[in-house]
Amino acid sequence: MNDLKNIAENFKILGFTLLESDIYCYLLRHGLSTGYSIAKGINKPAANVYKALDTLSQKGGVVASQGASKSFNAIHWKELLSSQKKQFEQGLSDLSEKLKLVERHDTDEQVYQVDNSAQVIDHALSLIKNANKLVLADIEPDAISLFASALVEAANRGVEVRIKAYEEIELTGVHVTLRRHGSDIHKKSTDVSFTICIDGFEFSTAMLAQNNFRVIQAFRSQSALMNSIVHNYVLYGQVLTELKAQLKDNDLERAKLTLKNTEHLHPLSEENFVFHNLKKRYGI
Repeated sequence: MNDLKNIAENFKILGFTLLESDIYCYLLRHGLSTGYSIAKGINKPAANVYKALDTLSQKGGVVASQGASKSFNAIHWKELLSSQKKQFEQGLSDLSEKLKLVERHDTDEQVYQVDNSAQVIDHALSLIKNANKLVLADIEPDAISLFASALVEAANRGVEVRIKAYEEIELTGVHVTLRRHGSDIHKKSTDVSFTICIDGFEFSTAMLAQNNFRVIQAFRSQSALMNSIVHNYVLYGQVLTELKAQLKDNDLERAKLTLKNTEHLHPLSEENFVFHNLKKRYGI
């Protein structure tokens, strides 16, 4: 019975009351039963059970047999969950359309601190998925697996994706700047850090605990000034890392190529999209 009680608690996600959950689990285990036998089996008043059977039927959890003695049975759990999932997704879709009508579109210049690790990671993923022109990122090894697929997908749809990594990694279509001795440097700390900036428009930077991804510090913002600063910080970190390695190898041609291939990313000298975002936001 303890197992059934634990399962009944989980049915709250479907909007079932505890009594409805107990009834559903009883029927799932015992099959076709009368309201009286259900009430007796779960030790609840019959009047309450019959009321709950009515609401449970409306929620798609049970069906009633026809005949002199009305009996009830549970909808198979796979069918129930599938139906509930479709209703939930449709509800989310309807809500999304309605929220678009009330959403404000004012520019948000605030810098927000985020304390929920799932929100930090999901937001960073959404940034990559919504990038139009450019993803710049500095990602430590323990965080790479969180974003690898999204980075490749962004590159596949034509977004320029440049990341600084600390261990060898193959990401199709992604320009990877490898920090020499990056693993040794990373081992000096016990945190998991990343900074992701898209289109010079929005960024997310976070320091998470290594063992459970608990948030140590995390910030996000659409501030044009802050995004210009973060864009430059990540960009110049990548360029400097590549130049140091190339010049140390006396590879002057590759160093020149690095400078040439990143010219378009400098906000002021090239007056690119980051510059125009600043200009449009602040009228400079």
